[in-house]
Amino acid sequence: MISVFLITSCGNEEDNGVWNDRKNEGLKGKVKKVTEVDVFLSNDEVRVMEFNPEGFFTYEDGGLHSYTRTNFQYDSQNRLKKYECFMLGEYFARIERTYNGNNIEEIMYDDSSNRASVETIVTNDKGMIMSTSSGEVKTSFKRNEKGQIIEEKQDLGEYCYITKNTYNSEGSIESVVKNQCDGTELEFFSHKYTYKYDSKKNWIEKYNEEGELIRTRTIQYY
Repeated sequence: MISVFLITSCGNEEDNGVWNDRKNEGLKGKVKKVTEVDVFLSNDEVRVMEFNPEGFFTYEDGGLHSYTRTNFQYDSQNRLKKYECFMLGEYFARIERTYNGNNIEEIMYDDSSNRASVETIVTNDKGMIMSTSSGEVKTSFKRNEKGQIIEEKQDLGEYCYITKNTYNSEGSIESVVKNQCDGTELEFFSHKYTYKYDSKKNWIEKYNEEGELIRTRTIQYY
């Protein structure tokens, strides 16, 4: 289903104003592939993303093949129709989407093709995701005028959390604060970041507030 880390945003003039996955990831220019490595903890790849020339996903891996999305198919309007999920390299599920205006129904079929779960996604008129819901789990987003997510509310039924983001002038997340919905602060859930950028203004090095290098990215362009 939809992951929160798939939903960030920034503009990209080279995509002719079309909202796509490349924009959702805050990437600028005709990015083909991004490989992100965790330097601070493990030096392992923690995310790999590949895009077609139109800026839509063709492959995404959450790191070490823990959760992989691939075999993306799109309709004539470049709307996502279906994709397949693999967990630790093994086939896990097929996801199919249907559209009704700004409402999207995302159905997961398990490895036996049984209907396993349904998620409802609501977008605004530009195609930016504003909320998702599946069973008791509900997530909503507030965005600024650039489409960047400034607040995310996760209602998990028994627990509820609000995450607030601020951004620097390049559109990268500068600070993240996560608290419970009742205002109770969560220990170790406040972070600040700085970055080093390539010539396209995409970050290639990410530092924590102590100035330690925590992530690097290798970016390939068309």
